[in-house]
Amino acid sequence: MNLKANFTSMKSLFYQCFFAIVISTSIAISSVAAKQVKPLTVGFVEKVRIQDTDTVFSAKLDTGAQTSSINAVIIEENIDSVVFEIMVDRKNKETKKLKKKIERYVRIKKKNHEGIIRRPVVKMTFCIAGRLVDGEVNLANREGFNYGLLIGRNMLKKGKLIVDASSRYASMPNCVKQIDETLSE
Repeated sequence: MNLKANFTSMKSLFYQCFFAIVISTSIAISSVAAKQVKPLTVGFVEKVRIQDTDTVFSAKLDTGAQTSSINAVIIEENIDSVVFEIMVDRKNKETKKLKKKIERYVRIKKKNHEGIIRRPVVKMTFCIAGRLVDGEVNLANREGFNYGLLIGRNMLKKGKLIVDASSRYASMPNCVKQIDETLSE
């Protein structure tokens, strides 16, 4: 009788463990599925918030550019870091100084095809269409361009953003998510 009671008890314990594993696995799978971000259509020009400065810029979302780029004046460049300024208020000519680790360098052909420019690349976090997206941004002199901030394919892909070339300002840079929910690699 004891042997039969032990077997029944072990069988019951096995089923309890089995169902606990099945339930916890299904909860984990559904939580991963819930965190998947659906693609979002945005305009080719959007308001983008730079998290380091809490400043909003009009940015061009450019599917033709591999890497994002920001208008910056390099103040000091070391082996592994760079100090630079970005314009946060054009009207009052207010700038913000930032120091970032250099991730790598990028070589860009000049517009007139006479030579190559070497630019430092840093990591930055932007709020684009309500999504925090971090990625590499090259520091450039974009004074002659319409937009001081260009969002390239690297960040468009991470943010799952689809650009509608016929649309402008289709969204707002309102990010209420925590930094740990940033869309990154």
